Amino acid sequence: VPRVDGVARRQEVVHWLAALATTWGTLPACAAPEWSCSLDPKEFKIEKRQESSVRIRPETMLVASDATKREVKLLKIPLGRGAATSFSPEDQIDLARYFASRQAAQAIGPSRIADIFRNSVERQVASPTSPLQGVVFDDSSVAVDTRKNRRYVSVDYLTDGC
Repeated sequence: VPRVDGVARRQEVVHWLAALATTWGTLPACAAPEWSCSLDPKEFKIEKRQESSVRIRPETMLVASDATKREVKLLKIPLGRGAATSFSPEDQIDLARYFASRQAAQAIGPSRIADIFRNSVERQVASPTSPLQGVVFDDSSVAVDTRKNRRYVSVDYLTDGC
């Protein structure tokens, strides 16, 4: 087939992909959810659930609430230039080390991760454009959970917003 323009090449690629798909049949899912969280569906109403994200800023992956107005939020925090407005370079290094290595996690500790989160939320509260009006953290609530080789840090806090 003469390649006078890109049309012949595109058709060739489409035919190749179709043949490949026919040969392999149905492919298994390539990506699994990036997180997991067990909530009782009888107790919590899920308002937002996102399995994965490629954004370069912190992203809320799950929001759920119960009848008493308690709210569960799961945040995905990317590191690097995009996270610079939320986290200092030192905080980013501690976050990366904590979640990358069990030994580093033991050395850094979950309370340091909770402090990083607290500092980020307090900066949001201080912003005049933020809907958050105040925040109160419960330092005794810091907890760690590991599921499927993924480490989670949780902390309870109350916010006032408009």
